[in-house]
Amino acid sequence: MEIKLPLFESDSKELNLAWRIAVGDLVGNIRLYKAGLLEKPMPCLCAGLDYPTPWTRATAINTCFASAWLCPEVAKNSLMSLCVERNGEPVVSGWGQDWDAAIWILGAYQYLKTTNDLSFLPLVRKVARNTLDFYEKTEFDDKTGLFR
Repeated sequence: MEIKLPLFESDSKELNLAWRIAVGDLVGNIRLYKAGLLEKPMPCLCAGLDYPTPWTRATAINTCFASAWLCPEVAKNSLMSLCVERNGEPVVSGWGQDWDAAIWILGAYQYLKTTNDLSFLPLVRKVARNTLDFYEKTEFDDKTGLFR
């Protein structure tokens, strides 16, 4: 698995060290993983050293703040690994933490803004629409106007 990352060097010893630590942490959590819409094991950014899988919230935040720029293929794979087919339509799985499903949309949006990967846009639209529709039907409380 080859992942190309940008090099960074400044006049600040502390900043250079911080970059190396951050990139080391990021790369140390990339693993081959197959789930969701991935058809074979692909490099994905897992939620941390003790987490064998990507997590929805971690993937969205990591995509927004680092992986969309530093390793866009890994970001896309991680986003796809979190989607499943429900009634023949792609949705964010939630993995039992449904409150995190909607944040996937923000991560996917940042990935699209950063990479301009228009081939991914139709899937993102479907996943976003289907996920929001699902939660509006199953978790929206008309009495309070809030999601459960």
